Amino acid sequence: MNFKGSNMVLVHQNNKSKILQTLFFHAPISRIEIANITSLAPPTITSNIAGLIDAKLVAECGKTSGQGSDAALGRKPILLDIVNDAAYAIGADWGPNGIICSVTDLRGNVLDKARSPVKKWEVDSVINETSEMIKRLIKANRLQKDKILGVGVGVPGFVEIETGIVRYSPVQGWKNINVGKELEDRIGLPVCVENNVRIMAIGEMLFSGWKNKTCGITGNFLYVFVGEGIACAIVNNNELLQGNISGAGQLGHSIVVRDGTECRCGKLGCLETVASEYGIKKQVAEYMAGKTSAGNTSSVLKKEIKNPNNPSIGEILSAWDKGDKKTAEIINEGIYYLGCSIANVINLINPKLVLVDGQVFSRPDLKTRLRETVREHIFALTDSETEFEFKDYDIDRCSAGGAACAIRHFLFNGGRPGPLA
Repeated sequence: MNFKGSNMVLVHQNNKSKILQTLFFHAPISRIEIANITSLAPPTITSNIAGLIDAKLVAECGKTSGQGSDAALGRKPILLDIVNDAAYAIGADWGPNGIICSVTDLRGNVLDKARSPVKKWEVDSVINETSEMIKRLIKANRLQKDKILGVGVGVPGFVEIETGIVRYSPVQGWKNINVGKELEDRIGLPVCVENNVRIMAIGEMLFSGWKNKTCGITGNFLYVFVGEGIACAIVNNNELLQGNISGAGQLGHSIVVRDGTECRCGKLGCLETVASEYGIKKQVAEYMAGKTSAGNTSSVLKKEIKNPNNPSIGEILSAWDKGDKKTAEIINEGIYYLGCSIANVINLINPKLVLVDGQVFSRPDLKTRLRETVREHIFALTDSETEFEFKDYDIDRCSAGGAACAIRHFLFNGGRPGPLA
């Protein structure tokens, strides 16, 4: 039970947030339809819409056909829609692909983007490079700073969105660093920092048209990302589960192998050690270095992998394409444990939709194998009750999701962490 009191400023912000989110998901939509969805009083709808129109965030865009319940009112209600270029947001991805920044409008249309490789994840140099990239993007696209809502940054690992502190990121090796405040001071724009996979889930909610998906506006879905690590964003009724201190969704650190290999987190047998890109690459490298009891390295792997100490996931998938037995053994084992882990989450949460993202699943056979493994281990659900989809791998998805996170944080919630209600 929530015992917190309220005040008129917060009530007004919450009402405005409900109306904006309804517009984002349902527009073009009439005022009476907004009232029906939000259960807000018509005067509240009228005053808030007037304010949004004055701010040029919303515009009238025509009239309904006057069919059904609308016809009974005697006149055709006027439709409303978001003005795409009323404001902009910037997203930044700090991940295995380096620094990636994207500028989007309110509907997620990407105006411009930039990328920069990172050899060493030193905090000062990363923040400096990111701030310079953002400044160049703003200048190149002639954006007025007062039309930029803010910047959303995606970081792998355990991130506190309330504070902008990265508690722990295995990719960067960072612990307890307030990167949000550092970046905010450099660029003069508000900054929010989130886990990279939760940011991608926010991007799906805001930019991918969930009203046309089977989960609908009351979105209940899982977003599972398999990259250097593994994480699972959990969305229930369009509310992103963050946990007590923003630690929810670390699927990769669930224990799947008793007394298994040591993970980067220091625990033994984490899912990441067998199913992530990091875990797969490490197993292949150890095999090629003769550190396992599997025997001689296969000729296929020797041919495909240029640097045995640092194989790429693309090279490993190429070896899998050519029928390499050791590669198939490593990947198939990882998919088995991943499929069981996703099934466990489905059994706990019962989502309508599961989205899986990651370069590993660029092969149709591997998609099929994962889907079948999940189906074998979920309890009493059919294909129509929990749908399973794969996202096409896109290295720009996190940076675009960062822009969505900035819209959610600074436009919907007024800079306060909160759900998409």
